[in-house]
Amino acid sequence: MIALVASCDTGLEPPRETVLSGTVVFEGGSSQWPAADSLFDMRVVAFVDYPPQNIAFDIINGRAWFTNDSLPYRVAETEWSIQLPDPAPMQIKYLVVAQQFGPNPLTDWRAVGVYAPADSRDEPTKIRVVDGKQYQNIELRVDFSDLPPQPF
Repeated sequence: MIALVASCDTGLEPPRETVLSGTVVFEGGSSQWPAADSLFDMRVVAFVDYPPQNIAFDIINGRAWFTNDSLPYRVAETEWSIQLPDPAPMQIKYLVVAQQFGPNPLTDWRAVGVYAPADSRDEPTKIRVVDGKQYQNIELRVDFSDLPPQPF
């Protein structure tokens, strides 16, 4: 009986969720936002592939995940969180703040912030993912007057 108890790992505890989370900081604060008519939606999106070919295609095919709710508008910064599927992908190659700038939710998207070194937004930082791990304090920066390279 002792050997059986010693071999149990976590018993009946549910598996821990794999989560990416952090803060989006908007350069210049709330005054630097674009016109309201170009703010249809804004989300943090995690992609398995870089460069992604099509946001909608990648989401439908389980190659991208996004924040449940649109990020708030006209703020200086906001918190975000994405729960990854179980099992989680091995690597997130592109973590981005994506803005829907027009009425078509399938095509009218652009990158407005990317998780990358400040001196090289052309090379996104990859995140090696382990199931059940919490990846916290990931900071994404958005500068509406200096957008990152557009992959889609």
